[in-house]
Amino acid sequence: MNFSQDEIAIIYDALYHLECTTDVYSNPYDEVSKAKYTNAFISAFNKIDEFSEKERKGIFYFE
Repeated sequence: MNFSQDEIAIIYDALYHLECTTDVYSNPYDEVSKAKYTNAFISAFNKIDEFSEKERKGIFYFE
């Protein structure tokens, strides 16, 4: 899988802060940063979801 730098940051953030992946919302960042964070999260999620469905395995695949 090829992830962008923003998507890698989202995955790292999710693994590093398992209890909460929304640190960007609790910090004084602007709306552009929040939008980039949200878009990267959606993009990373969709790539993993698509791979899971295509390969019929992975964290988002259910029979």
